[in-house]
Amino acid sequence: MVTIRTATYLILGMIMLAALAAGVSAAGARGDDLLVSNVDVKIGSKTTKSVDQGETVSREAVPGDKVEIKIEFLNNLTSDEDLDIEDVDTTVTIEGIDDGDDLEEDLDTFDIRAGSHKKETVTFTLPLEVGEGTFDVTIDAEGEDENGTTQSVLMTFAIEVQKEKHELRIVKADLAPSTVSCNRNAQLAVDVLNTGQEDEEDNTITVTGSDFGVDFKDTYSVYEGEFDDDMHFTRLYSFTVPKDVAPGSYPIAIKSTFDDGRKSVSKSVDMAVQECVVQEKPVTPPSNGGSSAGTSGTSTSTASKPSDTTTVVVTQPSSTGQTTAQVIQPTTVQPGASKPTATASTESLFDSPMFLIGIIIVEVLIVVVGIAFVAYLMRRG
Repeated sequence: MVTIRTATYLILGMIMLAALAAGVSAAGARGDDLLVSNVDVKIGSKTTKSVDQGETVSREAVPGDKVEIKIEFLNNLTSDEDLDIEDVDTTVTIEGIDDGDDLEEDLDTFDIRAGSHKKETVTFTLPLEVGEGTFDVTIDAEGEDENGTTQSVLMTFAIEVQKEKHELRIVKADLAPSTVSCNRNAQLAVDVLNTGQEDEEDNTITVTGSDFGVDFKDTYSVYEGEFDDDMHFTRLYSFTVPKDVAPGSYPIAIKSTFDDGRKSVSKSVDMAVQECVVQEKPVTPPSNGGSSAGTSGTSTSTASKPSDTTTVVVTQPSSTGQTTAQVIQPTTVQPGASKPTATASTESLFDSPMFLIGIIIVEVLIVVVGIAFVAYLMRRG
């Protein structure tokens, strides 16, 4: 028999279990209120509007086409619910189109308010060497509303690639250098690619620059395929622009015929010719009286060592009986200055005090000798 207390416990337990289940469900809930409401696809110059889930775009693409996809998202939560979907991450992928690899673009993260739309655009360039076929395009977006519920959407449609029956493209025509001056050697790199359905054999290619005598011609074959070296014809043409070609811009024409001469493809590049200007190195003139110091043009003079010899010039006695002597003393001469001359004159010999003293001594000696001589005579007498 179930008592009232037991029944109460059972009811409380069921309520708790229901609440727990609701919490777990809310924590891992996934909603479907993020929608892709419209997709427009532009291939080349034509647009297919309102592409649906699983649809193949009616406009066919060709190798190298630009594919622009405009996507409109919708937050399907009502304004009454007033829940934004935030941090929506979107990846758009063209699967397996690049030699088995995907082309993939990630859009910037965005938010969508309740009941609002958000438009985004992504652009791809298809590989030139792609094969024919149908390729899936996926739009994968995911965000989270303000209740913590993950909102996501995945849409898939397809594009078709179709090649022309006969088609060649000159995908490269590069001059190196594109401007010449004093050195007039140049090279032209050419690459011709078969982007058609058929093999193309015995094609001709000409490279012509009539303004300076460039004239090349080749025969070649390229084959149908996808991501294959046999699809390409590559050649490097070397030439020299003559020195008498005036400065200016000159066209070089590349032309190839194919499909047994019924079709052709051409391209032109410009070669710029500039005047050759030779810069002469500056010449340092020789310096006078010194050695050159570096390239500054300055010079240093070296002065000779002054003489240490004293020169005496003696002048013969004049009629007055005086002798004059000139003494030239050695001097130190600074570099760049003229050598000075020092001149000294001696006094007259008869004006010297020593001369007078000598005269007196001589006179005294004469007197003494005279007295002695007189005394001698008196003794004998």
